Amino acid sequence: MRALVVGDPSFFRIRSGSNPHTRNRWGVKKCVDLDLAKRQWKNFVDRLEEMGARVYVIPPVKDCPGMVFPANAGVVIPREEKIPFSKKTFLLSSLIEGRKSETNYDEPFFRQLGFQIEKISCPFEGEADFFQAGSYFIFTYGKILPQHFRMKRGWPPYERVYGFRSSLNFLETVTKWISRERILPLELADERFYHGDTVFCPFGEGYDHVLAYLPALTSQAQGLLKEHLVDRLILLSDEDAFKYAANSFYLSTEKGKFLIMPSGVSPQLRDQVIERGVTPIEINVSEFFEKGGGSVKCMILDLGPMG
Repeated sequence: MRALVVGDPSFFRIRSGSNPHTRNRWGVKKCVDLDLAKRQWKNFVDRLEEMGARVYVIPPVKDCPGMVFPANAGVVIPREEKIPFSKKTFLLSSLIEGRKSETNYDEPFFRQLGFQIEKISCPFEGEADFFQAGSYFIFTYGKILPQHFRMKRGWPPYERVYGFRSSLNFLETVTKWISRERILPLELADERFYHGDTVFCPFGEGYDHVLAYLPALTSQAQGLLKEHLVDRLILLSDEDAFKYAANSFYLSTEKGKFLIMPSGVSPQLRDQVIERGVTPIEINVSEFFEKGGGSVKCMILDLGPMG
């Protein structure tokens, strides 16, 4: 059985407004329709359980609304081996300033599940930026900047700068568990796609197929990706990319192989998934995406198969 973690949305709201989806064009934080979010979340979790997943829920914390996106909490190593949690390591993230307090609650939660905890000291936001793709692990990173407003041409005459979430320095730590030769470090270039799981979605047996939106990467990163994974890539259109199609989640259970996708993806993309022997399942989590900047994958942390 596949084990997943989700975050209770009881206190979901926009607190720090730390990505471009959380604010309007004037830089004002958006307001969440909490009743709608709760209904969408319940339907989301019900569907995961219907597909055969074991779902754990992190209890809500009033001052930590970002915990509804647990993909940022950390990453399990090794994830794919069917062994007890006690024989696996959970790399606890070092989150952006507005979410740092979440680790005070994430750590005891994952320790209680049985994981060995390792703390990451440099900026790192979990499996949102570090995940398997075929025989490689993709690691996405970008410039870490303090969030601020800057002047620009046009109206309004200013814009907010957000920066990215994970530092290249994470490579020095993770090679304790995974050899450097298996890791593809890819630099992000578009703040609207601020985590790697908004740009890529590996799916299928062995994660051999990868949805990818190349314009969100630097030209150097695009070249590295094509050099190593070109035969695995399914390139996303702008239309699908901006619906966060890459923020989908692959779930394989006794009931089948599914790619859980945000609602509204194109028929062409659905057909490409079906051609690879995987059933696309669309789920509406629009309140989390349009207000919080996180869709299906952001709302799941994958613990792997239960030992």
